Amino acid sequence: MALANVHGGQVGTAFAVVEASFTPDTAAYLAGDAWGLKITFPNAMRVNAGTAIVSNIEAIDSEGNEPAFDLVLFDTTFTETADNAVFAPSDADAANIMAVISVAAGNWSTYSLNSSAHRSGLGAGIHLTSGRDIEAQLVIREAKTYAASQTITIRLGLIQN
Repeated sequence: MALANVHGGQVGTAFAVVEASFTPDTAAYLAGDAWGLKITFPNAMRVNAGTAIVSNIEAIDSEGNEPAFDLVLFDTTFTETADNAVFAPSDADAANIMAVISVAAGNWSTYSLNSSAHRSGLGAGIHLTSGRDIEAQLVIREAKTYAASQTITIRLGLIQN
């Protein structure tokens, strides 16, 4: 008996948390700049060319700068914008944007040495054209400057199909 779909043996959905981190540039960022290089959320899908729903995002800023930003998710590989350069995807790359998740300055919670931002209930559907990794670029939405050796971590909560 032949399997009816490409997910043979996998039934239902699963929840996963995927994470990516980077060290921001120490030169001043301007609104609209790429905030770091291309980031990859490894093994975000259960299967190649999988689908998922982004249910929530968590951002952790080790310096506590708390910038507004967009996380631009692509359905395939794309040409990254250099860190701290104006985010300007080509028309071909823009056609592969599958979701943009915005985090406002008001989404951040401040702690003594760092901060975190959380948004839930997102419901952003994603479908990769191939592979299991989600590729993305962050775009900062306000001017910020970081000290050396700081870390930004982005976590996505995914309901995988």
